[in-house]
Amino acid sequence: MAALEEEGFHPEVSEEGKQLEGYHGDKRKELAHVIIPRKQVGGSSNDIGFAKDASGKYQAIISEFDRGRHGDKWLNKVKQRYATKMALKLARAKGLKLVREVRANNKITMVFNT
Repeated sequence: MAALEEEGFHPEVSEEGKQLEGYHGDKRKELAHVIIPRKQVGGSSNDIGFAKDASGKYQAIISEFDRGRHGDKWLNKVKQRYATKMALKLARAKGLKLVREVRANNKITMVFNT
């Protein structure tokens, strides 16, 4: 959620899953647990969704139309933000503090200490 919010979205959460909406407001067959409403995605866009599988992993549901703007490059950026936030959360839970964060060549290096 926080990674998507950093991208400027206000996603909705549905524990049981909710049908995504198409650009005409029609219900699509795909169910998602985290949804970026189409109005936040763009003018003629569909909802963007993330469906949680049995193992707890999320799979992105992005229409072909919306992949032009929210394709692999965008999705990798969101995944990187998510991974960074999870690393910080786990480190703090172990009593570690972030000392330095270096971003170079599309990689993030984080240095922690006690």
